[in-house]
Amino acid sequence: MGVSTAYHLAAKGCTDVVLLEREAFFGTQATGKCAGGIRYQFATEINIRLSLHSLPMLERFEEEMGQPIDLRLCGYLFLLTREEDVAQFRRNVALQHRLGVMTEWLEADEVRRRLPMMRLDDLLAATFHAKDGLADPNGVVQGYVTQARRLGAKLFTDVTVTDIRVEGGRVRGVVTDRGEIATPNVVNAAGPWAKVVGAMAGVEIPVEPVRRQIVVTTPLPEIPPDCPFVIGFAQALYFHREGEG
Repeated sequence: MGVSTAYHLAAKGCTDVVLLEREAFFGTQATGKCAGGIRYQFATEINIRLSLHSLPMLERFEEEMGQPIDLRLCGYLFLLTREEDVAQFRRNVALQHRLGVMTEWLEADEVRRRLPMMRLDDLLAATFHAKDGLADPNGVVQGYVTQARRLGAKLFTDVTVTDIRVEGGRVRGVVTDRGEIATPNVVNAAGPWAKVVGAMAGVEIPVEPVRRQIVVTTPLPEIPPDCPFVIGFAQALYFHREGEG
C-alpha cells in the first residue's frame, strides 16, 4: 500500500513524496507474507470496481515496471457447502455481472469433474473466474520501490514513526526516531497497524491485526499444474500451487 501510493503520487507529478518504513526492508510485514491472491470476485461494488482497475494493472506490471511478479491467472474457485452461502454468492455473482465481471456459476457435478482428486461430498455449488489468480507480492513491492525512486520519491527504511503532530485539527508534522518531518499531508499505509498510526493523529480506525497460518508442502504430484486457487468458503480454508507444492 505504501510503495504503491508513493509511486502513483510521484507519477502524477507530486513532489516531496516521502515513505517511512519501520523495518529494514520493504514488504517484510503483511505484504511480503501474504498468499499473493488477486481476484475480481468480491461481494461489494467498491471492491469489484477496484479490481477492474488493479488486476489489468498487474497484467501490465512487468512491461511497465520492468519487474517480474510471477503472475499466474489460474482462477479462483469458491466452494460452497451451505445453502445460505449459495444464496449470498448468487447475489454476489449478479452484482459482479452487472459491473462487467463475468464470474461463472458452477454446479457441484461440474466442479467434481474439474477436480477429480478432491472429495466434495457436501458441495452444493461454486463460483469461478478464470482471470483471478496469484502474483508475487515481493516483486510488486520492489517494482514500485524502484520506479518511485526513479520519479524522485524518497523512500526510507529503519525509520519508526512515534507521533503525528496535529495543531488546530490539522496535521503539521510526523515525528520519527530520526527527527520530525514537517508536512500538512499524511497517508496512513500501515495496513494491520493502521489503528496505531491513526491514534497518533487522534483518529480511531476500527482495524485489528489477526494472525493467519500458511503451510507450504513438499511436491504433490496429484495436484495438476493448472489447479485453481481453491477456497472452502464455510471453512475459511484455501490451497493453491506454490512452486511444486
